[in-house]
Amino acid sequence: MGTLFLSGGGNAEQSEPINKHFVEQMKSSPSLLYIPIAGDPSIRPYVECLNYVKSMFNPLGVSEIEMWTDLEGKTLDDLKKFSGVYISGGDPLKLLEEFKSSGFSIVLTQYFQGGGIIYGQSAGALILCDTLEHLYVHDDPQPDLYEYTGLGLY
Repeated sequence: MGTLFLSGGGNAEQSEPINKHFVEQMKSSPSLLYIPIAGDPSIRPYVECLNYVKSMFNPLGVSEIEMWTDLEGKTLDDLKKFSGVYISGGDPLKLLEEFKSSGFSIVLTQYFQGGGIIYGQSAGALILCDTLEHLYVHDDPQPDLYEYTGLGLY
């Protein structure tokens, strides 16, 4: 099994202790995959998100940071080139749907089961659990609870 880092959010200063610990767990020459797709690029463009992530992790020794905004066709071999995966916050149901519809939920689970290190921040942390049923809108008479089934990594 791999290692999970879960965070509820916060600014760069508040996140620094967990960020440091995350980087310490990665290989001696850390490379990071960043997935921002829970966010709304019309509010905060993904390139701004990437710059923010770089501002947090470059000073900690992570110079290789790659961003994926399209998960379609990604494989376990694609993931294995990274020392860690950082999944940021936003809309957890949107993020979960993207992971499931692209098949990336299976790939990420395999990565974790093979010893991969994953850092989920806010929505990124929520999708890693068994269920997001607590987000279910109770006035929906016919909920599709499949939509609320998380990856089950913790």
